[in-house]
Order: sequence, then structure tokens, then C-alpha cells
Amino acid sequence: MADVFDKCAAYPVVQGMLSAGTYPYFRTVRERLGATGALLDGRRVLLAAGSDYLGLATDPRVVAAAVRATERFGVSCSGPRPLNGTLTPHEELEQRLVAFLDRPAVAVLTSGYHAQLAVAALLGRGDAVFADQRNHPALLAAARLAPAAHRLYPPGDLAALDRLLAAVDPDVGTLVVTDGVFPTGGNLCDLPGLVKLARRHRGRLLVNGAHDIGLLGPGGRGVGEHFGLDAEVDLVTGTLSTSFGALGGFVAGPAEVVAYVRHRA
Repeated sequence: MADVFDKCAAYPVVQGMLSAGTYPYFRTVRERLGATGALLDGRRVLLAAGSDYLGLATDPRVVAAAVRATERFGVSCSGPRPLNGTLTPHEELEQRLVAFLDRPAVAVLTSGYHAQLAVAALLGRGDAVFADQRNHPALLAAARLAPAAHRLYPPGDLAALDRLLAAVDPDVGTLVVTDGVFPTGGNLCDLPGLVKLARRHRGRLLVNGAHDIGLLGPGGRGVGEHFGLDAEVDLVTGTLSTSFGALGGFVAGPAEVVAYVRHRA
């Protein structure tokens, strides 16, 4: 009889890299040396793979504020947010994100990955979701988790997306999801084209701003502001572990949508 664990002992990927001396994962950082350096295996190295784009994670002001918050609230929420885990800093953070992103409402979640997965709560059996193949794995996972029909379109191929959207019954609710900046290649999405298609087919548009919020646009609000199309993006998700230099994720959009996500995600 087969053992579900058998595949683990024979997993060739890790063993091959270890044997070749090229295993790149789970390298232990002994100490952070400012925003761009670290102590690794006894050597001072330059961190070129991190996402702390603005260096805020080691900014003395941010560190001092984190210490003060920990002294006041401890190191755990001691429960999920809907029950007994909502603290004053959660609400303050959400209010500041509302002002910064210029959105009616924001819900803060445990991580950026959770923020993407929360999208699945919006998609029912009578809906359809369309995703760029280059999207972050969390966005792709949300599409798979939802009971809605889901379709992938080739990277940046808006003609293919147009055909997919045109084939959907008009009574089906549709959501197009895309990264603002795709995490592996660094490409910007064609937001003007996506906005046109979403409106033409009476669908909604979600943009994950994990790698563009804080960097693009005059006010740092991401690709929507960069293209002058902030108001045309229906829902924004993002992470606090890149430009914000912290931990967590968020969903930002209409108040009734954010409230629904809070209770259903």
C-alpha cells in the first residue's frame, strides 16, 4: 500500500541542489545591518532579494514605535480579529490607510497572502474570475478556492481576455484580477487596457498593489495613481511587508464590500 509520505523521502529537487551546493532557500540572517545589509554565515552581505523597498523596516522611528506598541499591547492579539483580536492599532492603521489610499474603507489582515485569499469570499457559484497567468500565487489560489468559474489569460494578452469576457453570460458577475507590478518580472500591468475591458463587459477590476504601492504615483498610491485611473479600480489589495516595511495585508474599496470581506473571508 502506498504511503502518502513516500514522495517526501524521494523529493529530488532539494537533494539535487544540496548536492550541487546551490541550495538558495532558508538562509539564516544573523543580524540586519540597516536597510540593505545583513550578517550571513559570518559575512557582511548586501541584501538584493528583499522587498523592504523604502528601508522602513529598520528605520529607528519605526522600530521605536513597534517597541512602544509591544510594551502596551503585548506580542499577540490572543484571538481572531472578529472575536477578541481587534486592537486600537488595527483601527488606527485602517483609518490611516483609508486616508493614504483614498478609499472608502480598508480591512487589515494577517499578511499580504491572506489579503489575496480573502478575494475568494467575493466569488460565488454564479460568478466568474479572470486572472493574468503572471499573477502572484496567492491571487491564483484565491481564484481556485472560490466556487466561481475561473479562467487564466496569457501574460498581458488583453485580446485573449476580451474574448473570454465576451463569452460570459451577461447575468454572470465578473471580476478581473491583476497585479499592478508583476512580482517576478517587474512589468507593469496594462491598467488603461484592463479598465476599458472591465467597463466594456460590465465587470469589476481588482489590482494587487503589493509591489507598486509606496513606489509609483505622485503620492505613492500605486499603478492606479500612476496612470491617473485610481477611481477606475474597484478593489485594491496589498501587503504591508514591502514598501511599508512591516507585516500584514489589506483589502481596500467600497465600504459594503470591505464589510462583506471582514465577515466572510
